Amino acid sequence: MGIFKRKYMITSGKTKTAPNYSIEFHDHDGVTRRITGFSDKSASLELDRQLKRLVALRMAGAGPDAELSRFLEACPDEITAKLGEWGIIDPARAAKGKRLAEHVDDWLNALTAKGNSKEYVSETTAKIHRLASACRWRNLSDIAAVDFDGWRVEAKAIGMSSETANMYLTALRNFCNWLVREKRIVENPVQHLAKWNAKSDRTFERRDYSVDELSRLLAAAEAGKKHHGLTGPERAFVYRMAFSTGLRWSELRSLSRSSFDFEANTVTVLGAYTKNGKTATLPVPPDLSADLREFMRLFLPPAKAFKGMWKDKGAEMLREDMKVAKIEPLDETGKKGDFHSFRHTYGTILAKAGVPLTMAQKMMRHSTPVLTSNLYTHLRIEDEARELAKLPTIAPMTPEEETARKTGTDDAAEGEIIVSAIVSKPADLDGKTRTYRDDTSIKAKEKNAGNGTASRIPKKRKAPVSQGDTGDLNNGGRYWTRTSDPYNVSVVLYQLS
Repeated sequence: MGIFKRKYMITSGKTKTAPNYSIEFHDHDGVTRRITGFSDKSASLELDRQLKRLVALRMAGAGPDAELSRFLEACPDEITAKLGEWGIIDPARAAKGKRLAEHVDDWLNALTAKGNSKEYVSETTAKIHRLASACRWRNLSDIAAVDFDGWRVEAKAIGMSSETANMYLTALRNFCNWLVREKRIVENPVQHLAKWNAKSDRTFERRDYSVDELSRLLAAAEAGKKHHGLTGPERAFVYRMAFSTGLRWSELRSLSRSSFDFEANTVTVLGAYTKNGKTATLPVPPDLSADLREFMRLFLPPAKAFKGMWKDKGAEMLREDMKVAKIEPLDETGKKGDFHSFRHTYGTILAKAGVPLTMAQKMMRHSTPVLTSNLYTHLRIEDEARELAKLPTIAPMTPEEETARKTGTDDAAEGEIIVSAIVSKPADLDGKTRTYRDDTSIKAKEKNAGNGTASRIPKKRKAPVSQGDTGDLNNGGRYWTRTSDPYNVSVVLYQLS
């Protein structure tokens, strides 16, 4: 056992020596195996040493360590194929002998088995095939970070955006991570590469649509003729679903009559069609749900909700209806409106309605609230002004009020605070307001007046009344009650809210 150069006889009867060394060894089952090594004796001796280590680990029931894994990656395909055939290394490791394209096909099958959508699987694996062709990668050992880095620099120079380059890097990372998990390579060769700043050269930014634009769009669609496979009313329903639920074009195309629960006002999209591969059940506004129920009253459960939607033609279809509705794709800031802008509109509507950010993130199915707030929410200066108007007005105290506060000569009894709020009369009080009485100490007012937490007394008041009484100031439903306890002040405000 060991290495040697095989001798053989040619037809002339002469003996010749093989150019490469042969290596003989016993495998884990004691069977004698022979592998053709290299013409270099040192390299063949190293191969013999590593083969014996592999056999020893196989007999111990352990897999190759880091050193052996790197050795196997550098081995010729013929050697790893033989080792896999003999059971010395596992089949996944032996698969290294496949061409890169074959590994990509295996990855495609793995992605499909996990329930990813066909569109995602197709687009992601296509990126790897394009990279392999551009970088001239034929085998797994050819994948190199320097090749990819050079490719994306050249691609950007001829017009590729940073965001698109980042998508290719994500696909390549995911592919290499899968190879590591499958033990086809030891480590991810592009794991250390960083993504580029996509904001630095973003070709365009999307906008949201205003309520006026949406109304005009729906009117134009409903009155329009059939195009892109949908009638006018069908297109109007598609648009309403898009900005009322945040569903994407591909997700809308997948919907059938059975996707809707008109009792619960929900719609369910199967994981095979969602971007993250997870089945999603989303709320549908009751008015839209009722209209869809009437629209699909004669549909069988398997029937498509919106028949004939053309694949990848949502933006083109929308442009025609926007032209009729006289809606400009670009707003005054240069942001673009397309079909995906309906998701931006949905996110903005949720924000303006006061929906908590964590809930909006869940409804939009985002991985992080930062994506929801920073990219899909468009708030303008008028929205900020409207929120600012909700804050209390704080004005300097007039000399008369200052004197009244210091001397206690106002028309409120000492130790009392007038609490009021503009509210509708609570339904559960049968026309009566709550009454709170404080018979403890009048020091509460003095203490709170010192730290500025006491409520200010309105300029115009009714005649003084006894502590604990309630009344109506007859100014549009302003109910009040007297109390001298700051705790009761907060309770009153809570009851009136």
